[in-house]
Order: sequence, then C-alpha cells, then structure tokens
Amino acid sequence: MHLTTLAGFLGELLSPPWSPLLMVALGLALARHGLTGGRALAWGGVALLWGLSTGLCSGLLLAGLEAPVLSAAAAKGAGAIVILGGGAYRDAPEFGGDDLAGAGLERVRYGADVQRHTHLPVMVTGAVTSGALWSEAHIMATVLQRDFAVPTTWEEDRARNTLENARYAARLLRAAGIHRVLLVTHAWHMRRSLWAFRQTGIEVVAAPLGFDTRPVGARYSPLPSLDALVHTRVALHEYAGLAWYGLRCAFSECG
Repeated sequence: MHLTTLAGFLGELLSPPWSPLLMVALGLALARHGLTGGRALAWGGVALLWGLSTGLCSGLLLAGLEAPVLSAAAAKGAGAIVILGGGAYRDAPEFGGDDLAGAGLERVRYGADVQRHTHLPVMVTGAVTSGALWSEAHIMATVLQRDFAVPTTWEEDRARNTLENARYAARLLRAAGIHRVLLVTHAWHMRRSLWAFRQTGIEVVAAPLGFDTRPVGARYSPLPSLDALVHTRVALHEYAGLAWYGLRCAFSECG
C-alpha cells in the first residue's frame, strides 16, 4: 500500500465518528468477555463522541486554524492572486459538464471579489479529480470567466494536494518574477496552506473565506450536532495534515 494511501486510511480511522465508535465496540467486546475496563472504555467512547460533536470542541479547534480577514494594507505589494481548488464533480447535468463543488465555488467567488478590488492577475491550481474530464484548475478558470467575468493568467493543473499546490504554483510565479501573492482558500485550510507556500520561499498573504467560528454563540454550544461534528473532522484533518507535512519535510525536500 502506498504510504500516502496508508496515511489517509489511518487518518480516516482515527477521525470521528470512527475513533470513538471503535472505542465503544472494543469496550463492549471486552465487557462481554468479562475483562476489566470494558464498560469504562465503552462509556469513554460515548463521552468522546459527544464532546467531539459539540460546537464548543469544533469552535476551539477551528479558532486555532483561522487567519484574519484580508485587509487593504496587507494586500499592497502583492503581484498575483492564487486560488486553491476546493473540489469538483463530474458531468453536472444542470451545466452539461464538469463543474465546481461547493468549497471550490466559494473560493472562486471570493477570489473574483479580491481580483476586482486589486486588479491583480489570477492563478488557479488543481489537478484532474477522480472521474473528471477536465482539471480542477481548468474548471475554476472557466467558472471565473463565465460567471464572474474574471480572466485567469495561469492554470496550474498538476497539483493533487496542498503541498503540490504550493510547489507547482511557486515555480510558475518565480518564472513570472512574482514573489508575493494573495492566497485564497477557506479559513480552516489557511494555516496549512500558508505553511506549505512558505516552504517554497514565496511571500504569501492570507485571503481567507468561510469563517466557521463566527457567529460565536451557536458555534460554542456544549450540545452535540452533526454540523459541529463535521467541523471537528475538518479541524482535526487540518492539524493532522500539518503534522504529516512536517514529517514529510523532515525527510525530504518541501519546496
């Protein structure tokens, strides 16, 4: 099994709801055989699932990931806007072809807004997703032009993850003489993205969107909800990704 595939499988297994459910299953199996601690382990799994499903947990986790809103002062001196792909789906019947998934469309929409305010050239980045006819970068460029009347200067169509987004984008940017960019991605994805781009030597300014910790009230509720569990999964995936990238860069070249 490929190391990246194995890491993905283990990451999924350790993410909620699987990790607490496995605790419950193991605890019940131990209790059934009369082994000490089985019931406690099962109840611990229930308590963990409850905690991970609360807005209190997801809000605190996300707060450690999100970057501040882009300001006009921070945008000064940038030479380009880089929009990271957020997913695409194949053969959308309503559009008669491949189109952007929700997160990808949100990033393109905000990237178009940033471009209108800054008038900077735009780079989109993303490879061909499973089953799609076109690369994600090409779909993003099409949507930018078709729906927002924003042209795309560069389509980087090889990157399959955030590290590759940074690596391949940096090569195109340096070739164009650009060393400072505005980076558009979701707020929860920004910390890992900034880290990846900074390994390449490109100076990067965060232009985040989709702030899941706002408004504060409902986000920090102690009651469980499916929405909070989803946000917890997203946050834990980002923290795990940061750790994984750090390990990869400790044993190989990052940029």
